[in-house]
Amino acid sequence: MTEQLATLIEKGKDLQILRQITTATHSPHANADIRPEDSVSNAGSHDGSRLSTCSRASSKSSIRSSASAKSNTAARKAILKAEAAALERLYAIQEEELHLQQRKRQLELQTSIAKANAEERVYAAAQAEAMNNLYTVNDVEDVSQQEVTFS
Repeated sequence: MTEQLATLIEKGKDLQILRQITTATHSPHANADIRPEDSVSNAGSHDGSRLSTCSRASSKSSIRSSASAKSNTAARKAILKAEAAALERLYAIQEEELHLQQRKRQLELQTSIAKANAEERVYAAAQAEAMNNLYTVNDVEDVSQQEVTFS
């Protein structure tokens, strides 16, 4: 029972971590470092003197975007791993529950068999006692019908 409680507590912790990761990756501030001027559509709107500055900003943005995508992918992978671990623990709990149900059913059947055996013994004892009483009554009747002679 303590093992099952510990397993359920661990499962709860994993689900909390999973929620935190999901919230962090889907929050509106996750991509706060990407600005409108970093957009590819703004690349041609700058004059030639600012082209290298824009190119550097675009390059930094691309690196940030790539890093952000990698961190999002890593977060999704961590979420999937946490879900898989939680699922394995759930399967283990379900397997334990099944074994307990089987043991319970087996005990119920054994109890029913023991009751039937006890009932059978009681009936057999009652029948033997009835037969014994019948013989005793017949023996008394036989003796009372005989002539008793004293010598």
